[in-house]
Amino acid sequence: MIDFDPSRRLLRPGDWLDLLQAVLNADPKDEFDWIEWKSTVDWSDRHAYGANVARHILGLANRTIPTEPIGGKGLLIVGLEPGQVTGVQPIDTSVLDDKLRAFLGGDGPGWIPQWWRIEGRDVLTIEVPEPTTGQPQFALRTALPKYAIGTVFVRLKAKTVVADQAQLNAMALRFGAQPETEILIDVWADVEQPLFRYHWTEEGIETFLASRRQVLHASMEADKASKISSNGVIRAAPLRMFAFQEDQRSYADYEAEVERYLHDLRDRLPGILFEVGASAIPAPQFRVSNQTALNFKELRITYYIAGEVDAIDASDDRSLLVNRLPSPPLEYGTNSTMASIIRMSQVPMNLPPVPYLRSRHSRRTFTNGGSVRGEFDELDLRPHEKATLLEDELVLLVPKGRAEKMTVAWSATASNVDAIATGEFEIPLSTHSMDLLELSQMPEV
Repeated sequence: MIDFDPSRRLLRPGDWLDLLQAVLNADPKDEFDWIEWKSTVDWSDRHAYGANVARHILGLANRTIPTEPIGGKGLLIVGLEPGQVTGVQPIDTSVLDDKLRAFLGGDGPGWIPQWWRIEGRDVLTIEVPEPTTGQPQFALRTALPKYAIGTVFVRLKAKTVVADQAQLNAMALRFGAQPETEILIDVWADVEQPLFRYHWTEEGIETFLASRRQVLHASMEADKASKISSNGVIRAAPLRMFAFQEDQRSYADYEAEVERYLHDLRDRLPGILFEVGASAIPAPQFRVSNQTALNFKELRITYYIAGEVDAIDASDDRSLLVNRLPSPPLEYGTNSTMASIIRMSQVPMNLPPVPYLRSRHSRRTFTNGGSVRGEFDELDLRPHEKATLLEDELVLLVPKGRAEKMTVAWSATASNVDAIATGEFEIPLSTHSMDLLELSQMPEV
């Protein structure tokens, strides 16, 4: 067996490279109806690329039995097979298109080529879209030594063969069938309890900043105290072994540095407190169910939440607020040489921007801006199947002042249905709110 999860989508280069490595490690007998490999091909030999490339594209396009691997697509690999990377001479895509068009026709099956560099050699992959309802059969447009014009190939049991009458009938039925015109699904959110709103107060912010000012001033006040004699006169600093140990900043310089830091911190606190909310407020679990006996392929669901709300990735970070803050000024009394070394070693904190944007790991994204607009991961949904769109991954931050209900409007499309479904659902909101500033200063966030 090919050591590759057949339900995995080939969405990123890493997915393709993993599949090619799995084929390289596979057994030569591991070909299936969805994948074919060839050691190489001679692009100067018309019959060679007609038989070894065009013929297999036709067979993969004419499959009559739906297959689940890699989203139902077919795949041809040239230049790599189990146990060895032989490589193939790379050619321009437009030249390749001209060569294959003679056999496939201008209205022939779709195919998408990609070139890869594996172990220092060039490898070609050709992706053939999944057969769809209403699709005609595709036939050979230029004769080959063993096959006449009009020959119909089909992929069957890991081989590309000439279609028999039963397979031709199945293709005819597929061509005459009418595609489904409705997407009947239900989308909702599971929440254990109504979502908490959040808040903080300006008074609380100022109190917190005042406490930080006091902490930062402590080193300066200690330095002042060490220089005051018993009669209250400020003395010169004691003679030290090395002159560079003296802090080059005046008290006024240090106070100004602290105030600049606190001013910057005041601007950053909302983003930091949102990160606190990401770990303290439970995330809804978004679900979808198929209400039909149909298989919806590449189902894509987008959503929109109007009104005052923000979204942020859920977090397991339970650290106190003081541990989330950007690096403060070095305490007074630190010599300038050591300050330079310490500053060079400090790693700046990456604070979350507003609006937030998620795009890692998947196509799922969301954007903020007085409302939330997003897209869930694409998925296939089997007949009457229920699936999880998001589980404990996305926290919705609702301000205390929001009065209206939390309504989520959604729309959905599928690659095998020529329709758009729409709907909406409500997420209940609690009458209580969390003070994120107070919460973030407690031992347990």
